[in-house]
Amino acid sequence: MHTIAEHRRGLSASIRIAPVMLFLSGVILVAGYAYLREWSALRPALAALTTIWVTAGAVAAVCSLWLLMRGGDPRPARCGGVAAIVAGVTLLIAVVLRIAPCSGPKCVISRLTIAAGLMLFGVLAPRTVARSATR
Repeated sequence: MHTIAEHRRGLSASIRIAPVMLFLSGVILVAGYAYLREWSALRPALAALTTIWVTAGAVAAVCSLWLLMRGGDPRPARCGGVAAIVAGVTLLIAVVLRIAPCSGPKCVISRLTIAAGLMLFGVLAPRTVARSATR
């Protein structure tokens, strides 16, 4: 059983992590939707990666709302973190294998930075919530 102090610390971390996760999931969904609008023109590899990207964004959005409602519970942070990692890896694969169209080196650098940020958030978010809940 959790003490009241443990629940408050977990809730505090959840309130810091959940809005960031919700924002990132929104960015993922908007970017994925931009490709989904052109579904008939997508190459099969890009269509598959877009499907994974949008699914990961939707999972992260649901997990962020779950985290807000069930503050202090590390499960939604873990699930949303995995979704962020999947979205980051998907973007990384799309850029490295040149599946996603990119106009130049600045585009590649920005997309790789976004992928790294998503993966880093995916690793750190569940640890932050779990660590604050066990203190």
